[in-house]
Amino acid sequence: MAEWEEVARTQEFEALLVRRRRFVVPALCVWTAWFGAFLVCCAVARGFMGSSIYEGFTVGYLLA
Repeated sequence: MAEWEEVARTQEFEALLVRRRRFVVPALCVWTAWFGAFLVCCAVARGFMGSSIYEGFTVGYLLA
């Protein structure tokens, strides 16, 4: 267990955590906004989401 604690204290590991956080937080915000918009479109714009793009492939399937 002690070797994991040593790794956690290194600057390289801390830099890796910072890089991960810089990716995960914006990605989560974008995904949450997209998913919210998708749900709103499914509830409000049923005609648009159900319109066919190509042989039964709908806008809803494309966005999902």
